[in-house]
Amino acid sequence: MTPAERRAALKGKPLVLAGELLTGKPFSTDSLKGKVILVHFWASWCPSCRKSLPAVKEIQDNYGTKGLVVVGVCCDREVGALRKFLAQNRDVNWPQLFDTAKPGWHELADQCGVDAIPAIFVIDRKGVVKSVNGRREMNKLIPLLLDK
Repeated sequence: MTPAERRAALKGKPLVLAGELLTGKPFSTDSLKGKVILVHFWASWCPSCRKSLPAVKEIQDNYGTKGLVVVGVCCDREVGALRKFLAQNRDVNWPQLFDTAKPGWHELADQCGVDAIPAIFVIDRKGVVKSVNGRREMNKLIPLLLDK
């Protein structure tokens, strides 16, 4: 199956993303049932990813108190570079899944068929993937999902 086929096959199916946060603590989106989740696959070295951050931040600001949670899946190559970026950009304050033992393209990105970043997925309150094209659909889709 190609990455695009793997990604497309996720739509309408339950998805749990689990791994280690940059802080070293274990994390799973399973703990977020009842919330709408925006998953942002990105890296601090990626110009397009950095350009996408204000839109993610804006949607978090607009809907975070209404049940939206943003989760980053970071594909940075170096933990130091990521820590420095986040220290300089404190408004990127959502949990970051990052494998310090194996930096670079995150295993979850591979599993989800993400072959280019930034990529945004939207998961509903039941843990079902509603969009694998969230960059285009998040502004319309998230308010609808939060109203359900």
